[in-house]
Amino acid sequence: MEIESWFETLTSTPQLKNKKPLAWSSITKIKSAMAQVYKHAQRHELIPAAIDKDGKPTNPVYWLAVKLGRATKQLS
Repeated sequence: MEIESWFETLTSTPQLKNKKPLAWSSITKIKSAMAQVYKHAQRHELIPAAIDKDGKPTNPVYWLAVKLGRATKQLS
């Protein structure tokens, strides 16, 4: 996904004033904020709330993979 590529860029190139790449813990926080914004937009019917096969609302941000230490883990 394009967002995962963006996360990789954020962790491999200097960012802002400190000129250091972001840590994966920061990426996890960004991902969490993005998921909450998406959920809020669905709740207020600003974007459609799709339903998965189990009847649960979907949020594509939940399925993004982020790295935790040396391993990659899909958070949901």
